[in-house]
Amino acid sequence: MSVVVRMYFTITPGKYEEASSLMKQIMDLSEKYGLPRGRVLTGHFVSPGQPNWQWEAEYASVADAQAAMDKFDEMPEMATIGPATFGVWNQQGIEVYHVVDFD
Repeated sequence: MSVVVRMYFTITPGKYEEASSLMKQIMDLSEKYGLPRGRVLTGHFVSPGQPNWQWEAEYASVADAQAAMDKFDEMPEMATIGPATFGVWNQQGIEVYHVVDFD
């Protein structure tokens, strides 16, 4: 059974291009370190103050998802990218879903 990890972000108004550049760097790092690249969903209609971006990726198990999140903490590139996100986005939450296959 696979799982989908979904993280929610609120992008600071006027910072969408900067947020896009930072997210692309993070997604590129994912690939570099052998992790799923994931994808970003943006909200079409979002209530003010609510998360307007979602990043999601699929993993084989919860343990694999946790190992991937831990790996980000070890990536030297995140020492630069992580602080650059301050004032650009605010992570609002994270959820993990089990994928249901009805076959």
